[in-house]
Amino acid sequence: MKHLAIFERGFTTVLCVAGILSMSAVLSGATPPSENAKSDSGTPIPITGTTDVKPVQIEKIAVFPWTFQWGTKTSHETAQNFLHKLLNKMGIEEIPEARVTAAWLQVNNNEEYEPKFDFMPTPASMLRVGMALGADWVMVPMASWHSRSIWVGLGPKTKSTCTVSFRIIDVKNRTVALDVHDLSMDDTAKEDVLKALGTFFISSLFTVVSGGPKTPHEQRAVELAIAKALEPWIVQHRQIEKIDPNAK
Repeated sequence: MKHLAIFERGFTTVLCVAGILSMSAVLSGATPPSENAKSDSGTPIPITGTTDVKPVQIEKIAVFPWTFQWGTKTSHETAQNFLHKLLNKMGIEEIPEARVTAAWLQVNNNEEYEPKFDFMPTPASMLRVGMALGADWVMVPMASWHSRSIWVGLGPKTKSTCTVSFRIIDVKNRTVALDVHDLSMDDTAKEDVLKALGTFFISSLFTVVSGGPKTPHEQRAVELAIAKALEPWIVQHRQIEKIDPNAK
């Protein structure tokens, strides 16, 4: 009986506490938790207008490691950066170099790719790399510099000439889209030699250089050489861009 009385007093205390908590919730306006409570996550987002949004289709290009001959390290970096900016402006995404070299190993019986100025991969070998990567384009770039001092007026002046070679493969059509060898440009050339590209398209990409050591002259020369060498391909690419019939 003693134990029963203790149990009854304990049970009564529990009921009182529960009642107090319930009354507090009512007075505070709180909503008691539900067994089937749902969060806002997963709630559909209302979209007005058309819902027929298609993924953006971006062309991809596999660029082989650059082959450089002479020139400063900064000039090499300028060549790489300028090409990257040019491709980005064209709306073409570069495939990481590590994947390109891995694909070369795969389709060439694990023979490593070694950039050499007297070696240009064959169109067939480049095509196989592009197919392995699912690329739209495959490019091999090369650049060489020759800088010297010339006497102008009352003093010497640095002049730099850059010679480039490019081969580009159109993977989809299995054709050579561009094959330029030993195209030279010097840093004294004017940008208007690139009239076909349009001033607005190309001018913003050039690095501002000034006199001094040979590096700025090499930078200027390689940018002009790259733009001039790729000009036919860039012009053709811009002409064949598809027009969206729903665009304004």
